Amino acid sequence: MFEQNSGLLTTNRVAVPLTAVEVYGEIIGRGARVKIIQRFKNSEPTAIEAVYKFPLPADCSVCGFKVTTGDRVLEGEIEERDRAFHIYDKAISEGHGAFLLDEEKPNIFTLSVGNIPAGDSVTLAILYVTMLDVNKDEVRFSLPTTIAPRYVPDYVEDVDGIPVDELVNPPFTQQSTYSLSLSINVYGKEDILAIESPSHKVSNNFNNDSITVSLTSNANVMDRDFVLNVKYKGDFTTRGFVYDDGNDRFIQVDFVNNINEPEATERNYASEEIIFLVDCSGSMQNAPIQAAKRIVKAAILNTLKEEMLFNLYAFGSSYNNAFPLSVPYNRGNKDAALDFVSKIDANLGGTEILPLLQHVFSIPVTPDIRRSIIMLTDGLTGNEEGIFQLIKSNSRKNQLFIVGIGYGSNDYLIKQAASMSGAIATFISPDAADIEAKALGFFSKTQGVCIRDVEITGRVDLDQVPVSPVVYEGGSICIFAKTRDSEILNRDAIHITGTINGKRHGGWTVPLRKVNGNAIPIPVLWAREKIREVEENSLATTGSRQGRRKDGNAVGDELVRLSKKYGLICRETSYVTVEKRLDNNNRGEQIVLRKVPAQLLHGQGSGKVTGKKKMAVDSAIACKAMPSESDNSSYALKRPHSSDAYSISGGYRRSADDIDDWYTPKLGPKPELPVWVLKQALVSSIFKRGKMFKIDPTIAAFFGLYIEEIKRLANKIKTEKTTDTYILLSTQLLIELSLYYQVPVQRSKFDLERDRYLKYPANENLITMTSDLLSSYQLHDGDIIPKVIKWLRAETVRCRPSLEGVTLREWVSEYVKKLKETNK
Repeated sequence: MFEQNSGLLTTNRVAVPLTAVEVYGEIIGRGARVKIIQRFKNSEPTAIEAVYKFPLPADCSVCGFKVTTGDRVLEGEIEERDRAFHIYDKAISEGHGAFLLDEEKPNIFTLSVGNIPAGDSVTLAILYVTMLDVNKDEVRFSLPTTIAPRYVPDYVEDVDGIPVDELVNPPFTQQSTYSLSLSINVYGKEDILAIESPSHKVSNNFNNDSITVSLTSNANVMDRDFVLNVKYKGDFTTRGFVYDDGNDRFIQVDFVNNINEPEATERNYASEEIIFLVDCSGSMQNAPIQAAKRIVKAAILNTLKEEMLFNLYAFGSSYNNAFPLSVPYNRGNKDAALDFVSKIDANLGGTEILPLLQHVFSIPVTPDIRRSIIMLTDGLTGNEEGIFQLIKSNSRKNQLFIVGIGYGSNDYLIKQAASMSGAIATFISPDAADIEAKALGFFSKTQGVCIRDVEITGRVDLDQVPVSPVVYEGGSICIFAKTRDSEILNRDAIHITGTINGKRHGGWTVPLRKVNGNAIPIPVLWAREKIREVEENSLATTGSRQGRRKDGNAVGDELVRLSKKYGLICRETSYVTVEKRLDNNNRGEQIVLRKVPAQLLHGQGSGKVTGKKKMAVDSAIACKAMPSESDNSSYALKRPHSSDAYSISGGYRRSADDIDDWYTPKLGPKPELPVWVLKQALVSSIFKRGKMFKIDPTIAAFFGLYIEEIKRLANKIKTEKTTDTYILLSTQLLIELSLYYQVPVQRSKFDLERDRYLKYPANENLITMTSDLLSSYQLHDGDIIPKVIKWLRAETVRCRPSLEGVTLREWVSEYVKKLKETNK
């Protein structure tokens, strides 16, 4: 299946264009500067567009984008998102080369490499800077290498008609051949006590003032986060810097909570309640769930005290608890809790965090008792914004501390959720040798002295971010501020204040040092925090260039202004650059689309996972290769993959105007089973969230169609009056398919058909998948399909839609007829 130096091959022996990923970084104290190089090669006889979805740290600032093609070096420019895509798309259509970098989520990016000529290579370099997590005398550097499949609950709204699942989940493979090489220079050699990686085997080479850390292997599978812990000889201390860029002055304060004062130890509560939430979803299988159980067990035995109340929940698609309500910590309850922990496993389906938090937040908090919620999770869900909104509205009485566990946990969700509740998060590798010790150290922080609303004060007008940060005992935070007042340059110290146990503290004096330049630029770091603040306040959904909920107000304009002024991208902007070609011989020709599959996360690919994440992982397991796709658009499309229970073959794009050129699906090995699944998906599509005319991605997938393709075809529909052609086309498809397959409307009839197929043991996985799908939809008895037909007929008469020279109904009927002939 593989050829030397050709990368991962499709079943048609087509090479995946990504050939290598290289990482070069510098760690300077608490900051890091990283360059990621991605190498692409087109080994095909025709031009291609490569689309690669990849992760970066959620709190990094992407501030550089450079493309090398042949002997030309192109610098990326930041543009408003829609304009960037227009520049990119126009360049490709004119036969030029174009390169686009988008942010889907703060930790998920999409790279589009357009119009790579046959035989050519392209190298892209992405630069980011970030501040590192600090714990007393240790900093933690983490670099994600793959996107773990995100579970997206069915109640999550689409983004402009595109399912969130398709925005955040790339195609997956179990065996990628592109690999990772890495070299990190850690400066300040004389102050370093130890360097270790719990995730990879590394070698250390000593230089004059730095230590170079490299991976020992030349072929490193990108299936987990790279983690590097640097331990110094002494604890970090509070310090401040000021930088003058000519127009504004920027301040950075690294504030360490090492408070040792009598009033800091006073408690303003009588007792504590601790609620543990343990993620038992399928993605936690194997080492992560075992690590979580060890951590909770250690907490029960070492952290809880007799005067405390406590409870435990195990959650996934559903949840269960050790006790109906929190109980006092005593021997009997301790033993019951330990027994509860011993029996949990990663078998509860998808990562459904929102319903559990809604339940826990609804439990009244006893007066004079401080409640701490401790969640252990990989955070692999795609509905972060809904979770953030819930946490933000309940943060006054509920602090949510989070322990991120896994080989590729969702740092965006984990850090942001904890921060928005006024708490903190930590990350523990499942393979760490000192799991219990790290966890107990974190739990000690959660019960220690907490300083809230940390603020830079003085007779200077400052724009500080974060506005009201929180720092727990032994922890460290970075505060940034901007001012136009040049008087700050004459100071050698600034003043910091904060709140401890509800009382405003007199404050601390922080030495201030002027810096002329920095590898970790303070203005960029300030801008990243400012952008994050604006995004948090809006809590709007992010998305790709094709499907994104625009703010449509001053928020979006402010994000674009900050992004372009300080040179870093955000959800409203993109990096784009164009390679002008004088010999653009392929102008107007089709460009073959190649999606780069992501390596499945270490340990995934087995076990029980349900919901959309199960479908994503199942597709990844079945996908021995990346399918071939052809189109002159730059949409990143997904295709169905084969499995043991059923298979779908053929393409889904039209290569000519004639409808005979469609490849129609072939269902098997038992045609009646996919028909049953289709009936279920059809009913689901009609009833889903009350959107009667919105085709479901599940039903589209069974026919080799995906939402983007339907939208593309819908744009070609001609009408005499204005209407939503996408709804019109998807409704016509639903009706024709529903009538052809004689879909039962009544739930009782539907259940009879489901029970009829339970006798096929080989179909258990499909039964589980479709049952999960059905449980997420609200079905009613009634005559919904006749109502939809009535609406469709009226709209057809009003608008007279046509597609490719025939009426829309004729076009769809011809397609379904083709399908019928295929399934005889």
